[in-house]
Amino acid sequence: MLEEADAAYDPAMVELLNDERKFCPRCESSMVLRMARKGSHAGETFWSCSRYPACDGKFST
Repeated sequence: MLEEADAAYDPAMVELLNDERKFCPRCESSMVLRMARKGSHAGETFWSCSRYPACDGKFST
């Protein structure tokens, strides 16, 4: 469909499709890559809401 509409070559569309930002599933703020410091997952990375502690949205990498 993108090729039929010539959207595959539209710079705005290319930028949108290549966007790798993550957004919080709870509040839609940007996510930050963090590393667990303690517990059973110490040393593992995860995505956390940039508004933490006001919002505790997160997901694993």
